[in-house]
Amino acid sequence: MVQEYEHTHRNTEAGQPPQPSWIVSWLTLGVSVCLAGLYWHHAGIMKGMRSAADKQTELIESQKTLTQQNYLATHRPRLHIAGIFTDGPNAHDMGMTCVYIRNRGANLAKEVLFDAVFTIKIDDIKQPDWIEKLNPTIRHGLTEISRGETVTYPIRQDAYPSAFNGRKIQGGEQDLMLIGRVLYKDEGGILRNTGFGWKYDSSHDEFVRPEKEDEYNYED
Repeated sequence: MVQEYEHTHRNTEAGQPPQPSWIVSWLTLGVSVCLAGLYWHHAGIMKGMRSAADKQTELIESQKTLTQQNYLATHRPRLHIAGIFTDGPNAHDMGMTCVYIRNRGANLAKEVLFDAVFTIKIDDIKQPDWIEKLNPTIRHGLTEISRGETVTYPIRQDAYPSAFNGRKIQGGEQDLMLIGRVLYKDEGGILRNTGFGWKYDSSHDEFVRPEKEDEYNYED
């Protein structure tokens, strides 16, 4: 008691008011709490800003991807069967026969693969070797077709079914079709597919384009 009184008395004489130690402790604690609150508040703001930035980045990337997809969808190659030429049937084959393929799209068609086979129907019944030999993955013609370009693809010599008979085709006893497929890629590496199946008209000595798409005639 005497020492505390003397300490208080000396501080009073020096012009300093007494400062109990518990006040200082509470003040220190209060300041620490305020600083901690400011820190966590700042941390929360920064976390929110980072989260918003991440979402903005994801949105930008998503928009870029969508823009690229839209571009490829509207600026893509589109291979179209422009026509089929043939010398007409003789005893064993159709002579010189070739397919004209035109790129009606906006960009280059890459890695083009083509194949086609002749098929026969008798009384509307498919004859053996219908399209079993059709395999564009092993047939390499010209591998690129530019925008607006038309390219000629000849039919391979072993593309005939065993039932082929030129005389019967001319006489209408056999129905002849040329069925084929074209595979190609656009700038984005997307695989595209064009198919065709044109019937031979012996009265006009030509292959005729069907009026609408079906299982053989389509453009992807």
